[in-house]
Amino acid sequence: MTLLAGCGQDGSSPEPVSEDTEWPAVGNGIGETRYSPLGDIGPDNVDRLGLAWLFRDFTVRGRVHRGNQGTPLVIDRKMYFTGPWSVVYAVDAASGERLWTYDPGVDGAWARNACCDVNNKGVAVSGNKLIVGVVDGSLDAIDIDTGERLWRADTLIDRTRAYTVTGAPRIAGDVVVIGNGGADMGTRGYFSAYDVETGEKVQITDEQFEERRARIVDYLPKDEYFQV
Repeated sequence: MTLLAGCGQDGSSPEPVSEDTEWPAVGNGIGETRYSPLGDIGPDNVDRLGLAWLFRDFTVRGRVHRGNQGTPLVIDRKMYFTGPWSVVYAVDAASGERLWTYDPGVDGAWARNACCDVNNKGVAVSGNKLIVGVVDGSLDAIDIDTGERLWRADTLIDRTRAYTVTGAPRIAGDVVVIGNGGADMGTRGYFSAYDVETGEKVQITDEQFEERRARIVDYLPKDEYFQV
């Protein structure tokens, strides 16, 4: 994990980051545009960027150092990011000092179920909770201040099949939604939703499903064919 920092025209450190420059969700919002409104860095000063700090202390299972694919979140001057094996890290965004680490304790043998390694795409935030999808199919909620686990849900419908979870969860109101991987290994993907506060799986009736399906179909372009 590398952080770049800029300098003022006189070589001094820049002004403290304001609250509206946080990055509170994957893609920086529900639209996931990954667009930053910051305007202090441009063609005239981009060459002044320099290394502020470097984080390399990622959890390793065995002898292999895995890659990182997640987008860090920045909230209240703290940075939250994931590494291999679905481990979550919290650091001070200014200094890189580690605040806590959450290791879900994935069995190293689960890596054989993953087509494309045990990477992770990041966490979601809801109130005082960070929520991470774990490569072994668990969905874990963590206290954002302490890194302690608050609840765990098992998202897999069949643990004898090669399912994995590497994507970042998405928050939708009072539920958190997660999908899975495994189509490369002969499984069928699906989404499931869980109560943010309790981790209890959210069930919907057939009528609710058909009503929501109809709304999606109405939203899709009429000149293209989609199957929902």
